[in-house]
Amino acid sequence: MSGSNPLASKPEDILTSLLERFHSDKVSAMMRVYDPNPILITSDGQTTTTEITARLE
Repeated sequence: MSGSNPLASKPEDILTSLLERFHSDKVSAMMRVYDPNPILITSDGQTTTTEITARLE
């Protein structure tokens, strides 16, 4: 896999792809794995759909 953390195209590559993204320490790399319209529940119980990547970094 390359340094750009591509999504897996074969079932046997899924774990490697996820681990590379997790170990990259980049929230933006992990966000591509989730739903395109994510919802974040903050520590005070509020929900938000905006600036999720920035809030998690």
